[in-house]
Amino acid sequence: MLSLKQLTDGGFDTVLVGAPDFHGRLFGKRIPAERFVRLPDEEPNICTVAHAYDVTETNLEAPKPIPFAGLHPGWHDVRPRPDLTTLRPYPALDGTAACLADIVDEHGTALDFVPRALLRAQTERAREAGYEVLLGSELEFYVFQESLAEARRRRFLGLEPTTLVHSDHRTYGQASLEPFMSRIRREMGRGGIPVAATQAEYGLGQWEVNLDHTTALEMCDRHVI
Repeated sequence: MLSLKQLTDGGFDTVLVGAPDFHGRLFGKRIPAERFVRLPDEEPNICTVAHAYDVTETNLEAPKPIPFAGLHPGWHDVRPRPDLTTLRPYPALDGTAACLADIVDEHGTALDFVPRALLRAQTERAREAGYEVLLGSELEFYVFQESLAEARRRRFLGLEPTTLVHSDHRTYGQASLEPFMSRIRREMGRGGIPVAATQAEYGLGQWEVNLDHTTALEMCDRHVI
């Protein structure tokens, strides 16, 4: 994790202030690091559309209005409130830090229906019952030889996988992708997201990253980053 002083002394020029949407994707804004250090309590305005989109961002003409977002309430703004306890180097981007945020309305009242608030309420209920919720995270994904731009142009059809045989837990035949996987382990670790292990998975081109377990909110913050 980073302090504001470390942000200044560490050569960071950008802070990504973001929050997860209902699909687990970060939305937010990039703030100049100098401004973030000077105004750490600043809450940039973001339209409620960020919590209304489906995964394709084409659902705004849905026949059933979304209660908190749309023309009926005027497409008003919400504000991400930076949670400085989450400030850390952002993996894969030199000079960039990330800070997760809680979402408040225009009056500064925390919204209780957004993902981090829902999870925090659940863990508080568990704590009242005498339990502490700890989570681990296992991210599985596919890596193909083509670039993302090329894959999109081909509508994700006929792509060449990075493993050509089922390779679940195998250690051979992985050297060609090790520069990429080792970069994941290295940069995630530098970003305060310790990796327990990586491996090839069963599917052709399928890979897996296992993250160390921690408290529920911190685990989900790590996962979404």
